[in-house]
Amino acid sequence: MDNRPIAVFDSGIGSLSVIQLLQKELPNESIVYLADRAHYPYGKKTPAQLKSIIIQTLKYLESFDPKVIIVASITPSMQVLRECKLHTTIPTFGVYLNMEEAVTMSKTKFIALMATEGTIRSEVLDDYIKPFIIVARMIKVNASPIIDLVESGKFLENDNYVKEVIAKNTAGIKSNPKIDVIILGSTHLSMLKEHIASVYPKVQFVDPAISTVKQVKTYLNYQDITAQKKEAMKILVSKNKEQFEKIVRSLGIKENIEEVKLDFKIEFY
Repeated sequence: MDNRPIAVFDSGIGSLSVIQLLQKELPNESIVYLADRAHYPYGKKTPAQLKSIIIQTLKYLESFDPKVIIVASITPSMQVLRECKLHTTIPTFGVYLNMEEAVTMSKTKFIALMATEGTIRSEVLDDYIKPFIIVARMIKVNASPIIDLVESGKFLENDNYVKEVIAKNTAGIKSNPKIDVIILGSTHLSMLKEHIASVYPKVQFVDPAISTVKQVKTYLNYQDITAQKKEAMKILVSKNKEQFEKIVRSLGIKENIEEVKLDFKIEFY
């Protein structure tokens, strides 16, 4: 038994898709949620900037004595997390593209990846795709404008507008009717799964956040450090608290929200 919390962070609202799964799979766990909006968007940062931000965030979260930390963002998980883990003693999990699941799920072997601009342009992504290029075709879609709908809260205001933005920024999917699987390559996009499904009703989805939560659950059970006593979720936001609070209240989250200052200097490790 270990009642220490699980710390979860990303550059804003995206963590909530992971937290919702955690609460379902591990209902007794306490959670510290950091929405680092001061550094939004991760998807437009250079690898060097990301590395500095993630290392300093991990060190900041150590002060809450978490038993594990989840980096609930695919861009830094893929690009820099392997190196960043060396700077903390706390077991740290990322969210990664589940290419094997997508290839197995797809009947046509035409797969779309919706992700941040940073992920789409990264050489790391090309390395992820290489083992599968013989058996499947991957269509990359820069979904940053769609992700912005979540972080701004606009996705809660007008369903038709959200669908229009999705359609406008997914021309690569619309023009290729063979695509039968979409990988949600950002935890923000998990919040829009129903909207995307309404635009592409015949497509199946791979949500990498699901795999991450399963890994964390397996780890906690194996180490015998699951919690027996749950405390209220601690929510921290590093910028634009008023807007952030409006969004999370609209999602039914009632816990207190504390604004924190993360004046990270971009250092090169």
